[in-house]
Amino acid sequence: MRTRLTKAQIGVTLMELIIWILIISTLSMLAIPTYGDMVIVNRVNSVTSELHGALLYTRSEAIKRGGNVVICRSSTTLSENPTCDQGGAGNGAGWGDGWLIFHDLDRNKKFSSGDVVLRMQGRLFNDGNEGAIIPTPAHNQLTFNATGQTFGNYMRFNIRRPRTDQEVSHDRFLCLASGGRARVSRDACR
Repeated sequence: MRTRLTKAQIGVTLMELIIWILIISTLSMLAIPTYGDMVIVNRVNSVTSELHGALLYTRSEAIKRGGNVVICRSSTTLSENPTCDQGGAGNGAGWGDGWLIFHDLDRNKKFSSGDVVLRMQGRLFNDGNEGAIIPTPAHNQLTFNATGQTFGNYMRFNIRRPRTDQEVSHDRFLCLASGGRARVSRDACR
């Protein structure tokens, strides 16, 4: 025989409700920091992939076009007249300001009116607090020759996490050999 429950009898007790709230709050406290780390790591990995792809593209275009293809740091890629940046890192984001890839037809290693723009990348970080791409040694441009090499330009790009993140393992490194090959590493380039 079935008994009918009234509205007052259907539901959960106060003790059951408190237990569920405790379980949900404990799981939330465990998940939120992990989610924050995941967002930071994904952002750094995404920026690393963008730069790695740009270096591979620049090398490929240099081989295809017979050399003199340049990638340079540029904070003006979204302007009508983009230029290569000279000097320091500006707002602290380094190459995170963006870059310009061009075929240097007049071979003067500067972006000028006769050169052909191949690709541009806009700002990836608004400032050094959001993250940065810092090259060692501090070069603002790389020139690839007809064989895809960058003689004398062994470089390391440190793709840095936001300054608020204390976890050093979130940084990535992009290692560029003088032969022009680039590889991504979790550890500093050797």
